Amino acid sequence: MMDALVHHRIAHSFKIKSHFLDIQGLNEAAINQQYDVSKISAATLPLISDKYQLLESGAAMGFGVGPILVSKNIFSPDQIENLTIAIPGKNTTAHYLFNHFFPAVKKKLFIPFNDIEHAILNGDADAGVLIHEGRFTYLSKGLRLIDDLGTLWEAQYHLPIPLGVLVAKKTLGSDKIKFIDEAISESIQYAFQHPYDSKDYVLAHAQEMSPDVVKQHIDLYVNDHSIELGETG
Repeated sequence: MMDALVHHRIAHSFKIKSHFLDIQGLNEAAINQQYDVSKISAATLPLISDKYQLLESGAAMGFGVGPILVSKNIFSPDQIENLTIAIPGKNTTAHYLFNHFFPAVKKKLFIPFNDIEHAILNGDADAGVLIHEGRFTYLSKGLRLIDDLGTLWEAQYHLPIPLGVLVAKKTLGSDKIKFIDEAISESIQYAFQHPYDSKDYVLAHAQEMSPDVVKQHIDLYVNDHSIELGETG
């Protein structure tokens, strides 16, 4: 989404200093007002909405994109409340969704999203909530699906899942925020039109280096809602 903007391939271009953090790190940075523009979990938005404005562009939102609850051993959903569950950050949408559907769970292990599969496999957690490319890799690691939190959400609310969104500091002013929003939207549209231009940039920052997994990840999480949230978003 950001390649064309970072590398000045679009008309709405400006100099960017980029910082790459896992999603919980981004949430904490936004709570501390660390960056002018940031990706955050949608669940963090209520905590910062007095300081940051939600952007129309840059969101990860849709159907079939939700976090999944997996384990090494066979557990049924009604056994979950007594297990230790690995969660990819306290302020993440994944944690919000898990709490929403499994409110009785008390034992949680908050660790970076890319450590969760390992934590389950080595016994530090009985089960875990996977996000990002974990949806595509858990079976190859020998893990089993307990429940799909996204499917539960869609069945109850019939709405796309708002996983991540972009926000900008309100102190930037409405004109600058509008320009940034339009630039990000233009960058995403460029990526749709020129999908191979960003290949090197994407792979340089991907947790899962398999090109097939990277393509599945992009196809699922980058969509029309990323260009503009729209009324449904």
